Amino acid sequence: MGEKDEESFSSQFNKTVLVSEFIKGYLNIQVLRPFDPDEILKLNKVLSGVRVRADNGKYKRNHTIRGITEETCSKICKISPGQLYPKLLNKEEPSVLPDATCMTGKERMLNVQEVRLNELYIGSKPTFDKFGVVVGDKVREVTARILPLPDMGGRNSYLCKEIYGLNESSTVTMVIGAYVTHPKNWDKSSPSIAAVVASMDCGATKYKALLCPQPPGTEFITDLFTTTKGEQPGGLIRDGVADSEFKKLLDTEVASIYKACCSLDDNYHPKITCVVVQKRHHTRFSSLDTEDGKLQLGTVVENDVCHSRMPDFYLCSANATQGYAKLNRHVVLWNDNDLTADQLQEITYSLCHVYARCNTSVSLVTPVYYSHLAAARGREYLEGYMADIDSSTSVTVKQARALLDLPPNIANTMFFL
Repeated sequence: MGEKDEESFSSQFNKTVLVSEFIKGYLNIQVLRPFDPDEILKLNKVLSGVRVRADNGKYKRNHTIRGITEETCSKICKISPGQLYPKLLNKEEPSVLPDATCMTGKERMLNVQEVRLNELYIGSKPTFDKFGVVVGDKVREVTARILPLPDMGGRNSYLCKEIYGLNESSTVTMVIGAYVTHPKNWDKSSPSIAAVVASMDCGATKYKALLCPQPPGTEFITDLFTTTKGEQPGGLIRDGVADSEFKKLLDTEVASIYKACCSLDDNYHPKITCVVVQKRHHTRFSSLDTEDGKLQLGTVVENDVCHSRMPDFYLCSANATQGYAKLNRHVVLWNDNDLTADQLQEITYSLCHVYARCNTSVSLVTPVYYSHLAAARGREYLEGYMADIDSSTSVTVKQARALLDLPPNIANTMFFL
């Protein structure tokens, strides 16, 4: 069976097929037998997370494949129909999809205008009328301004201390980014991994990461108690999660930061600024001043479409290599430092210019980007450990904590890069 035939056979996740028949066709074998390590690796990639149904016996049950062992199938199982197949169906797919979805801001704006929104939402009109919501058929025009590029002071990827907007020269500001990665949907027992990175210098270029496993599906970081070299930062800037969980974030994570600081010194009460970065939203912007509708770097939208009670803004901090740039939304939840909107926007934009992997600005603030990398590295550590043991066995939070307790020669470096 050639590569094309193999891909074609894999697409049968869309219909019911015996697991044994799928394996024989995928591996191009006539009779099921114990699998060798290479075959186990292939089958794990294509079958992990796939739902199957056991039809033999009195009771019929649905199961999710957790992993493949050397032994052959012991039950007659069928792959359930209608499942999403996440792998590539053919070699042309990676190039066809970007061509179909990549478009300029003006092209997308015209496509949106062509949709008859009034007819689309007509079934919900009574609900809209009850809350006073009106769906228009025209694009809303909003005003924006352009932030100046940060002054690097003649150095590469380094922010001058004045960029933080703090007047006291003795104040040390620690910039913190955090992210939580969860196991796959079908894995209900493996732990989630929280990654917290914190800047170790005044230029926000050197960071230290902490990996903390926690119960599966836990979105909030439950353990933020850590110290570094006995330092007492004068300010903390934090990234967070989604809309409906803002209050819980303040009650848990921000409170944990205060508690951790008090553990260093009872009289130590730092000023904290907490900002949430949101990538998943449905607001799109297009410039009326350019022919292709692309937004200029540093574009900030801070009115008209922003929240009426919560200070937030949209920032364009990176150029799009294809199509148009999607602006991240930044919501300020806590601001003990009394930073103005201009200062917060300037800090955010400047932190997008110190990412070590790129010589241009990036779309996400550097500490948050680093926390994504650290969490992904922690997940790789766990999956590598699970590959060395029984693939059907999950790792407990206690085991994961011991595994992710990195030695100092690694933990004190930016190993996630």
